[in-house]
Amino acid sequence: MAKVLMERRLEELRLGDLISVDSAGTFCNPLVRATNRARFAIQHACGMDLLADHHPKDISDIRLNDFDLILTMEERQKIGLPISKTFTIKEYAGARGDVADPEGLPQEGYDACCGELMALIDRVIEKIAITL
Repeated sequence: MAKVLMERRLEELRLGDLISVDSAGTFCNPLVRATNRARFAIQHACGMDLLADHHPKDISDIRLNDFDLILTMEERQKIGLPISKTFTIKEYAGARGDVADPEGLPQEGYDACCGELMALIDRVIEKIAITL
């Protein structure tokens, strides 16, 4: 959800050509699609199903050196990533704690996660934009 929310906000701010965004996870199955709950949360927040064509990508399939900044949702996801450029999204936005993974929660959990990510993404973009 974070990737499509970030891309959408960057486009709205006309920064999409200046900042590229990617997403990867651990133990991902590229044959699995975004959950219906995640898709509904994004559709409700953005007015369209931005996850319709989403397929997860495993972190082993990307070159971490190509990225200036790596954001995770949870502290434990930082393990093994480059220390100097890896932060939780909350940490980078100036807050504490993790963004809880809504997997297994009812729709309200996905909606809450989406709303939390949207607020954090605005703060992250403000911080990144200063460096452009």
